[in-house]
Amino acid sequence: MSNINVSNKKTFVRKLGTFAGLGLAGIITYYGITKIDQNNKNSEFEERVSNVLELVEEQKFGPAQELFSDYENEKLLRPEDKIKIKTEIKTKKSEYEKKQANQNWKWKKNAKEAAFESKLETSLQEAEAELEDLKKSRMFSTEEINKFKDKIYSHTEDGLKQTWQKGENIKKVCEEYLQNYPEGIYKKEAVKNLLRTEISSLVNDFENKGNLVYTKIKLDNLNKHLKEYADEGIDLSEATDKEEIFYKAISYILETYKKDNNSWLFVGDKVKFSRSSWDDNFIDDTGYKDERNSIIPVGSEGVLIGYSDRKENIVEFESVKKTWWKHSWKLDKYWTKSRRNVAKFHNDELTKIPPMNKYFKDELIKQSYELRTNLQTYISK
Repeated sequence: MSNINVSNKKTFVRKLGTFAGLGLAGIITYYGITKIDQNNKNSEFEERVSNVLELVEEQKFGPAQELFSDYENEKLLRPEDKIKIKTEIKTKKSEYEKKQANQNWKWKKNAKEAAFESKLETSLQEAEAELEDLKKSRMFSTEEINKFKDKIYSHTEDGLKQTWQKGENIKKVCEEYLQNYPEGIYKKEAVKNLLRTEISSLVNDFENKGNLVYTKIKLDNLNKHLKEYADEGIDLSEATDKEEIFYKAISYILETYKKDNNSWLFVGDKVKFSRSSWDDNFIDDTGYKDERNSIIPVGSEGVLIGYSDRKENIVEFESVKKTWWKHSWKLDKYWTKSRRNVAKFHNDELTKIPPMNKYFKDELIKQSYELRTNLQTYISK
């Protein structure tokens, strides 16, 4: 070492620095590559965990367990990965099983309740037997059982009477009473309440120009019941004026007949496409008539549902099945995806189909006279 001069020492130091620098770079490179390799391995571990957990989220617990076992046997998971997966499978599976058990329980409970309601509609005795089964099942709370008891009571003679006395569904409840207890102790009261309710409803239709079809049904039912219970000795004189009712009935019939047989068209009127006289007065209507007539032939019957911005009649045709249009013709707001059976018409293309023709009018008048006669039986007592 003593033979090294200053110049040689400098050279030696410079070379030593170079070698040291190369060694340090090598070390950095080595650890950098090692770090990258470790990151790649971590990424692979995480991907395997993700594969298993994805199956768990889809509630495919069997396949998830199989995949986990495969990874575990091949030693492709870290200890912390195993703990995470086991915990997740156990937790999610437990939650799923509890949810399924709860849904099954609810389904069974709803089925039992539906069976009770069904028996209640047909037989009180069977409903009472079903209630005993509900109690034994221990699926219902005391409050729920009491509600079932109340429902049974509401269908008894006393229960039905209490309901109509409260003014709740009087017609329906009285009809149920008379059907289930035709010779019941409250029969006379049930009949009286039924008739008074039906008279009131019918008079309301006369006064407010109710729907013709429903009004006729009410008139038919009232006449039927007046005849059926004529021998029960029921007095309705304090609440019924047969002449006033008759006058309102005739006025309703004649006014409705007059309205239905004029030429004016109203929303809700039934109409017939009687002639094609559409003029393409607007550029955006060019070709409309030909396409409309190919889809909705002359003679088709429909219902007026509204008016366009240009005061054209918008008519819906329930009987029309082929509803493919090449253009919307500004009718798309009336169409649905599956039904495009709506088109527009001028007034002179449509003919009103009156719901009350002369025969129908005469039949209603006849029934009104019959009503007056039937009421006389109840008013003279």
